[in-house]
Amino acid sequence: ELDSNGEKSFDIEFPPYNRAPGELKLSFVSRVYEKGGDFSIDQTNMVYSPYDYYIGLLEPSESGNSNYLEVDKAHNFKVVTLDANGNKKDINNLQVEVYKINWSWWYASGGRSSSRYINREYKDRIYQSTISTKNGEAEFDLKIDYPSWGRYYVTVFDPNNGHSSGTIVYLDWPSWYSRANRTGAGEASLLSLTTDKEKYSVGDTVKISLPTADNSRMLISLESSDRIIKYWWQETNAEESLIKFVASKEMAPNIYLYVSVIQQYGENVNDIPLRRYGLVPIMVYDESTFLKPKINMSESIRPNTDYSIEVSEQNNRKMSYTIAVVDEGLLDLTKFKTPEPHAGFYSKEALFVETWDLYDYVMAAYKGKIKNSFSIGGSDDMTDESVEKKKANRFKPVVNYIGPFTLEEGKTAKHKLHMQNYIGSVKVMLVAGNDGAYGSTQKNVSVKQPLMVLATLPRVLAPGEKIKVPVSLFVMEDDINEVKIKLISDEKFNCSENLQSVSIEKQGEKDVSFDVEVNNELGIGKLRIEVQSGNESAFYETEIQIRNPNPRVYDVNYIIVDPGQTVKYKPEFKGQAGTFDFNINVSKMPPLNLERRLSYLIRYPYGCIEQTTSSVFPQLYLSQLTELNDIQKQRTEKNISFAIDKISRMQKSNGGFSYWSGRNDVSDWGTSYAGHFLLMARDKGYQVSYSLLDDCSGYQKQMANGWQPLIRDNILRNDLEQAYRLFTLALAGKAEMGAMNRLKEISTKNPTATYMLAAAYALAGQQIIAEDLIRNVSYIEPDNSYWYYNYGSSIRDKSMIINALVYIKREKAYPLVIEVSKALSSRSWYSTQSTAFALNAISSFYISADDESMQTFNYEWIDLKADDVSLDKPMYSMDLEPEVGKEITIENTGNNNLYVSLTTSGIQKLDVFKEDESNITMEVVYKDMDGNIIDETSLKQGTDFYAEVKVKNTGIYVSLRNMALSQIFPSGWEIINSRLFDIGAELKSSRVDYFDLRDDRVDFFFSLRHGETKKFVVLLNAAYKGKFFIPSTHCSNMYNNDVKSVKGGGWVKVY
Repeated sequence: ELDSNGEKSFDIEFPPYNRAPGELKLSFVSRVYEKGGDFSIDQTNMVYSPYDYYIGLLEPSESGNSNYLEVDKAHNFKVVTLDANGNKKDINNLQVEVYKINWSWWYASGGRSSSRYINREYKDRIYQSTISTKNGEAEFDLKIDYPSWGRYYVTVFDPNNGHSSGTIVYLDWPSWYSRANRTGAGEASLLSLTTDKEKYSVGDTVKISLPTADNSRMLISLESSDRIIKYWWQETNAEESLIKFVASKEMAPNIYLYVSVIQQYGENVNDIPLRRYGLVPIMVYDESTFLKPKINMSESIRPNTDYSIEVSEQNNRKMSYTIAVVDEGLLDLTKFKTPEPHAGFYSKEALFVETWDLYDYVMAAYKGKIKNSFSIGGSDDMTDESVEKKKANRFKPVVNYIGPFTLEEGKTAKHKLHMQNYIGSVKVMLVAGNDGAYGSTQKNVSVKQPLMVLATLPRVLAPGEKIKVPVSLFVMEDDINEVKIKLISDEKFNCSENLQSVSIEKQGEKDVSFDVEVNNELGIGKLRIEVQSGNESAFYETEIQIRNPNPRVYDVNYIIVDPGQTVKYKPEFKGQAGTFDFNINVSKMPPLNLERRLSYLIRYPYGCIEQTTSSVFPQLYLSQLTELNDIQKQRTEKNISFAIDKISRMQKSNGGFSYWSGRNDVSDWGTSYAGHFLLMARDKGYQVSYSLLDDCSGYQKQMANGWQPLIRDNILRNDLEQAYRLFTLALAGKAEMGAMNRLKEISTKNPTATYMLAAAYALAGQQIIAEDLIRNVSYIEPDNSYWYYNYGSSIRDKSMIINALVYIKREKAYPLVIEVSKALSSRSWYSTQSTAFALNAISSFYISADDESMQTFNYEWIDLKADDVSLDKPMYSMDLEPEVGKEITIENTGNNNLYVSLTTSGIQKLDVFKEDESNITMEVVYKDMDGNIIDETSLKQGTDFYAEVKVKNTGIYVSLRNMALSQIFPSGWEIINSRLFDIGAELKSSRVDYFDLRDDRVDFFFSLRHGETKKFVVLLNAAYKGKFFIPSTHCSNMYNNDVKSVKGGGWVKVY
C-alpha cells in the first residue's frame, strides 16, 4: 500500500547474470490500483550493468581489397577496458587466448558469429598470454606461421569479474599473384593527448600534455566547428611537452585542439614516425550564457481557486520566458521533463575542419606499420529508444500555458491563474532566454483541500448494464467527522439511492459506492458527485460514453412513382429506440441504395489502405449527384481531407503505399487504388501534395516498366494489376506507352484488364486504339483465385468496365449500369472494394450525362412539407427525423418516373448473436494467468486473466488473406496492452499482419493457410463491479462473406 505521499519503497534482488554479454535493459512495469477497481499502469526502463567493468576488443582491418589477414605477419589487436559509465579503467591480468576453429562448426554456424563456439569445450588453443591495460588501453600482436591458415577465435577475458570479448578472424596464405602494397594496421602516428580538466570556465588556463621527443616542433591549431580560431608553432621537450592557452568566450561550448609533432627529417635517432598527430575536444563553460530563473509560489493550492506565480531572475538579469502548468500524471505518460534550452543551444559541436599533409608520402617517414584513424564529433547527446460514436471527454487534464513575457533587469513579475476542479500534483515549468543566454526551472505543487472526492468509471457503458460506481473520499483534517455524499445523474442513468452519509474516524481515504443502472438511451452520460461537511465541500464531474456495440442494421424499400401519382408509405424502424435514422432518396435513375451502401463504407471499422480509400472515394461525387446542405458539405470535405492525410502517411520511401499503416511492404493494388483516388480528389479541388502524387507516379512507372506476366494454371494472373497501374499513370498525364503496348500484345488478357488498358489509351489520346481493343470483348467472370491480390468480385469488375467506358464510349456502359444498380439495390453483401467501385462507376456515368430534363415532386413527413422540389441533379437525398408510426407522402409532379428509396436503420438491441460458422472454425476461451480455463461470466474484482481465440482454416480455400478477428469486451473489463508494457510476454499471439487496440476492443488482421490454426491472446483485468454485456466474437474475411464465424456473447458479472 502506498504511503500518504503516494510512494512505496521495496528491494528487488536481481538474479546473477554471469553469462550476459554486456549491459541489459530492465523494464519495470507497475500497476497502482484504486480501491474502486481502476488502475494506472506505467513502465520505466533503466540500464542494468551486471559487470563493474567491460572489455572491448578491436581486430585489425583487412587491407587492400582482401577480406582476410595474411599469415607470417604480426597483426595488432587493440584492447580497451571501461567501467559501467564508459570511462577508461586500468585492469590487470587479462587473459588472451586464440583458438583454431574447425570448418564443420563454421559451416553450421553461419556468418562471423561466435555464439555457438564459445559455449562448447575449447580445442586447439594456439596462443595464450596475459596483458594489463594502462589508461584503459592495451594491445597485443598475433602472428600465425605458414603453412597454418583458417579461422581463429580471439578472446580476451577477465577471470575475476567474468566479462569477456571475442572476435573471429580469418588468416590465409599470401596469394601467388602480386597484391597491392599493404599499409600496417597499427596507429603508430597517433598521439595520446591528456587534458588537466574535463571542463573549463572562460578565463581558465587549459593545459594539455603529450609524449614527445627532443628536437621536434609542434603545430598547434584551436578549431571550433568549421573555423580555425588560432594556431601557433611550439618547440617540444624530451619525453613530455605541455600546451597551454586561456579559454575564451568564443570557445564555448567546445573546441578541438589539433596538434602535429614533426621531427627533423633524416635523424634516425628513434623509430617514431616523422609526423605524429592528435586531436582532443575541450569543453568550455561560459557562465554568462546561463540564466537562473526563479519561481516563487505556494507549495499547495486548492482546486477551483485562483493562485499566483511570482517570477524573478537570481542575478537580476533581463529575460523573456514562458510558463506551463501541467498535470504530472499527463507528463508521466511520455516521461516529459522540463526543457533545458541551454543544453540544446550549447551542446557539443562536431568538427568540420579537415586537415591534410604529405608526411605519409615522404620516404622514410614511417618507421613501422601505420594506420591513420581517429573518431571525432559531437554526438554525445543520445536519445533513449521509445460516427456514430460521440466520444466522452473523460480526461480533463490541467494544461495551462502562458507567455511569452519579458522581465526587465532587476524586476519581479506576478501572474494569476485559475486551478480547475482537480486533485493531485502539477508541475510548474518556466523556460527563459535572452541574448544568447538560456535557463529553465520547475516546481512541483500539490493541489488539494481538506475534503476531496474522486469517482472512477469504465471507459464505456452499454444500455441495461449495472455498475457499482466507486467513490473515494479524501479527508485531510481531523475536525471533519461526518460527510454527506450525493450522486446526481442525467437521464441516461437510474440510481435509486443517491444519498449517503459516512462517519470519519481519522484522516485518510474512505470508500463508498452507488448502485447505478444504465437506461436504454445512447450518447454521453454525465455523473456528478457532491460531498459536504460543515463549511468544506467538493465535487467531481465525469462523462462516459453510452454505446451499443452491436452493428447497425438497414431496411431499404423501393418505390417507383409514376407521373401524377401520389404514394404513401409507413416506414418500419427496427433496433434500439434512440438509434433510428430515416433517409429519403429520390432519383431520375434506377435506385443505388446510396444511403445504406455509403453508410456501410463510412462506418466500416477497419482502416487499411483499401478501406480508407473506399470510405471516401464515392464521396468525391456526392455534390454532383445530389444537393448537400452546409453540414453535409463540411462533413464530406472533412472526411475526404482526413483520408488524404491518412493515405499520405501510409506512403513509403519508394512512393508506394503500404496496406496497413506502419508496415514496410507495399500493396501494389492499394497503391493504384489510392493513387486513383488522390488524382480524382485533386481534380475535384482538394489539396493533394505534388510530391505525394509525383512519388506515387514514380513508383507506378518503375513497376509498370518492370512488370512480367505471371501465369499460373495456364491463366494470366497479374494482367489486371498492370492494366489498372497503366490507367492511373495515363490519368496522371504520364502514360507509359511502351508498357501499354507490351500488355496490348498479350492475347490472353482478362476482359476487365482489356477495358482498363483501353481506357489508358483513351486518356493518352489514342481513341482509335482504345475502341479497337474493346471491340467484341464481353465480360467473362474468372474463377475466385483471380481476385486473390486485388480484392475483386464480379460486381467490382463490371464497375471497373463502366468506369473505363466513361472514358471510351459512354453509351455502351448503360446495360452494365442497370445490372450494377440492381445489385446495389439488393440486400446482398458486398465488400468495401466492390461497393466503392460500384458507387464510383455509376456516379461517374450519371454525372457525365448531358441530362437537362427537369423533374419535380412534393413530399410530406410529420410537420415537414416540401413542395416543388426540383431534381436539378441526378438524385435528391434528405435525412428526416425518425418517428415510429408516421406516414410519408410522395407526389410525382413531373413528366417522368421517379425512383424512390426509403432507408430506415437502427442498432440492434443487446442480445446474443446466433452462432454461425462457414469455412473456418473458432474457439473462444478465457484462462487465468496459470493457463487454466475459467468461467468468464462470474469474476472477482481485480482478477487478471486472458482471452484466447483459436481460428482454423477448415474450408475449401487453400489460403485466406485479409482475415479480421474482432473482439469487443465488457465495460467492466480493462484491456492491458501487453505490447506497450511488456506484460504477458509469454502469452504470445500468432503472427498477424496488423493489430489494432481500442478502449473496449481488439482487432487482429492475419492470413490463414488451409488447415492452419492461429492463436490470439488478449490480456484482461476484471476492474469494475457490476453486470455487463459481452458481444459475440466475430471472425471473417474482409472480401469474402462465405468465410466467417460468430461465437459467444451474453452477460457477465464482476463481484
